[in-house]
Amino acid sequence: MNAFREEMNAFREEMNAFREEMNAFREEMNAFREEMNAFREEMNAFREEMNAFREEMNAFREEMNAFREEINAFREEMNAFREEMNAFREEMNAFREEMNAFREEMNAFREEMNAFREEMNAFREEINAFREEMNAFREEMNAFREEMNAFREEMLLEFNDHLSI
Repeated sequence: MNAFREEMNAFREEMNAFREEMNAFREEMNAFREEMNAFREEMNAFREEMNAFREEMNAFREEMNAFREEINAFREEMNAFREEMNAFREEMNAFREEMNAFREEMNAFREEMNAFREEMNAFREEINAFREEMNAFREEMNAFREEMNAFREEMLLEFNDHLSI
């Protein structure tokens, strides 16, 4: 019986050790529960943070979609402006061609003007030469007129002299 008592005491000690082990495990479990509760609270806070982030992301997506629409509208504006620029460039090129054609006409006219100016100057020289000839002829004419008048007077005197005889 002593052996059984010893066996029972040994088992009691084993049970007490197991009880201590169980108490330690309970404390460990309680600490784990507290840790789990803290983790749940952390998870709930994270979930709320995630929901807020989702809302923020949805708002950002809407903002991005509006921005994309804005970009597309701006692209359309740019394309329309590019078309305007190209049309204006075509008009400029056409005007440039007209300007060049007009410039060529101006240069041709300038050449004609210069040739005409040379002709005018030559004609002016001819006119001046003719004027000099005319003035010389006028002087001759005036001299001849004086001669003629003198001759007339002479004739009249002679005729009058003949008539008086």
